[in-house]
Amino acid sequence: MEISPAEDKLVGSGEAVTTEEVSDINNKAVDICRICQSPEEPDNPLRHPCACRGSLKYIHSDCLFLWLNRRKRNHCEICKRSYSIVPVYSENAPERLPWHEFLMGLLMRALRFMNLILPWILMMPFNAYCFSFRPWGRESEFVNQTVFELSLRFPGLFYTAQIVSSATEMVVQMETIRVLLRRHPEFLRRMIILENGLKDRDVTGIVLLLANHLQILCDWWHDQLLQLPFLHIFQRGPLALAFVPRNTPLHQFGAIRRVFSLLSDNTFAVLAINIYWSFFRVLLPFSIGRVVLVLLRCLPHGWIAENASEMAAGDMVIRSVLLACLGGVFTMSRDTYLTSVRTFLPSVKDTFILSFKLGVLPWLLGCWLHFCTFPILGKTASHTVEVLSDYPLMADKHWLMGTLYLVSALSCMELIQKIVQKRALWYLLDVAEPNYKVTKLHLGPILLAFALHGTMVVIVLHLPIKTISLISQSFFPLQFGVYEDEFVFGLLVAYMCLVIFGPRWLANLIRPSIRPIVHKWVITISSLLKLSDFLLGEPRKHRANHNMRLRCLVFGIAEGSMVSLHGSQSDTTCEKDTNEQRDKRFMVRIGVMLILASLSMFLVSTTFMALPILVGRAFFHSISFFMLSFGLKHDDLCAFWIGFCILRGIYIITCFVYDHFITGRTDLLLNHVLMFIRNVLLFSIWISVIPGVLGLLIDLMIIIPSQVPLGESPVYNLLHDWLIGVVVLHIWIFLTMLTRINCFATVAWREKLQRIRSVTINRLPFTWLIRDVIGSIIVSLLFTLCVPYVVVNSLFPILGFSSAVNLTVQRFIWPAILALIPIWFSVKLIRDLILYLHKLEFDNRYKVGERLVDFTEDLE
Repeated sequence: MEISPAEDKLVGSGEAVTTEEVSDINNKAVDICRICQSPEEPDNPLRHPCACRGSLKYIHSDCLFLWLNRRKRNHCEICKRSYSIVPVYSENAPERLPWHEFLMGLLMRALRFMNLILPWILMMPFNAYCFSFRPWGRESEFVNQTVFELSLRFPGLFYTAQIVSSATEMVVQMETIRVLLRRHPEFLRRMIILENGLKDRDVTGIVLLLANHLQILCDWWHDQLLQLPFLHIFQRGPLALAFVPRNTPLHQFGAIRRVFSLLSDNTFAVLAINIYWSFFRVLLPFSIGRVVLVLLRCLPHGWIAENASEMAAGDMVIRSVLLACLGGVFTMSRDTYLTSVRTFLPSVKDTFILSFKLGVLPWLLGCWLHFCTFPILGKTASHTVEVLSDYPLMADKHWLMGTLYLVSALSCMELIQKIVQKRALWYLLDVAEPNYKVTKLHLGPILLAFALHGTMVVIVLHLPIKTISLISQSFFPLQFGVYEDEFVFGLLVAYMCLVIFGPRWLANLIRPSIRPIVHKWVITISSLLKLSDFLLGEPRKHRANHNMRLRCLVFGIAEGSMVSLHGSQSDTTCEKDTNEQRDKRFMVRIGVMLILASLSMFLVSTTFMALPILVGRAFFHSISFFMLSFGLKHDDLCAFWIGFCILRGIYIITCFVYDHFITGRTDLLLNHVLMFIRNVLLFSIWISVIPGVLGLLIDLMIIIPSQVPLGESPVYNLLHDWLIGVVVLHIWIFLTMLTRINCFATVAWREKLQRIRSVTINRLPFTWLIRDVIGSIIVSLLFTLCVPYVVVNSLFPILGFSSAVNLTVQRFIWPAILALIPIWFSVKLIRDLILYLHKLEFDNRYKVGERLVDFTEDLE
């Protein structure tokens, strides 16, 4: 939001006000600007634009405009009231533009728009042509034209998106290289040697010229990426230099830029990037590969496959030539070779250790998790091996499972270390020490950690599954994805939401309860086993910063999550601890505590695994008549979430009622009960009557005219109509309340919904909700439903029309009413668009500035 005038100063008259002058002004009780602290001037009066009072009441217009330009907001940050800013026009401004000036302005805007979009229009067919040279591009083109019936514009659009992503990746790589060169100057010296060696050759000189042009285009794309809002947060970090604009000199293209001088810099850069990328990545390798294959086929004893790819052959030739040129520059002696090998070997060792820690071990843990959870899905080891042999990439699923388990284990370890003293965990590896190196193989702690994780998986997952299977043999395997084909899309969206957002939502609900429960368990067991002095102590107040926390997270996962996260493990043992450890019963008490912990985790896991699913299945069984009408069956994933929500609601209500009874606030509890009854009544009307009538209207307007022949009588399914009404009603509410689109509701309805959102239902009067919200919707829907029916069945028979005409009008009167709605919306949008374009052109010609409206003037 650029507001003029935007001067780079915060004083009204252009001069700073000293501290002595400010104190004199305050002593004289003169109104001053709350930004520049200067009084009113003849040519720069003070304004009162918001509801603030006292010393924050007045402000200069220039100061406020400068502040708004910097903060990118249009409201007061204190009273939250939006500022009223009106344009100021010249004295000779007419009331409205003449039609010829308006059309000329529209024509100029269209030409400027065409100048922006012209390179993309030209590049789409060119990119589609280049896309067809790739082997997988030919296959996708055939699929698009035969299966999806798409034109050649779609491959061009896909290839353009690939160019954009590749250019972004190249910019990131170049910035990474620049950061490495700034931090390691020895790399810079090697780059200079390489560049000097390449300049001595004619062919590589041309390559360097093209690389220079490519770097200019990458710098231009870098400046375009910096305009994205979310990248501004990185401009003050350790990589701030990577987010400095390059101010790209496109004039260095020389004669090429002068030929296309009529194009703007952005248009020329877009054309150059597309041509560079398509030529060097597609056209040049394809041409070289075709020539090479033709020459090889001409040889008497040459054998070339019929389906040989020209692109692959061209890429191999180009890479071979580049390697030969680089090999001619670097001629290493024996000592240089051995030195390079010695320098390279530690990197190989570190890479092997990191791959073992971050790749192999999580994958093994994921395989063990999958093996222990076979009964959940009813799979066997042979079936899993067969699937992995057919689809080797499915092994990534095991690595992801192991990594997620390690992240969860690390969060639990962090929680335990906040409760238990450091001396009780002396054997853990400390990843927060300055001398710690992740590239060192700590084999003992890693094997101990994964042995404990394997045992934990058996206790938390395998044994509860076996116990539940013994109690109820029909509980497993769980049923997922049981639905008809017509519900594939909707249930797939629901599945994706549950899989993506469900675990995070579940963790946010459970995390606040885990710590007090674990803390009380540790206190109780420690007091019973007389281990309180050894385990418990003062709570830790150590808080690492974000970078240190992220570092500990990565290192902790690499070491198997059984690590120390809170500073150095100094020797804090005392004589009392030594005496306790010499006690023969000390190890027995520690073993008993571990056995009780395992038993507690087993019971909690069994309950948490079985109870929500059982409650969810009972819920599905209670509404089985409703599900059978839609052809649905119960799904155990949805049953788990439904059962969890039901149990959570029962727990919250029970705690709420118990707390009010204990504190003696039964009158307040009665008020809550009455409010709950009122909300249930409103919700029942909102969720039953309104969606039913709305779904019936949609059925009459769209479904029946499009699917039922004119000579047949339609069959109404009220459950289907109700479900359609529920979906459409809540989509309308979302578009009206949570978006800036104003064409889905009137101003009155937007104000009503905004009032409900801001005030909440509990604070609104019951009569207003019934009369102005629910009653208004029901009256409007019934009017739209009943009036056409009465008109058709009463008026048309009186006019003497035939029964066929009456039936046709009765069938298509609701679609005709529905067709009037988009026509009215289109007319309204066209009118608003014309007014908006007229305002833009009028402001562009006659606007000279803006004026801040005072709060009192706005009220008047």
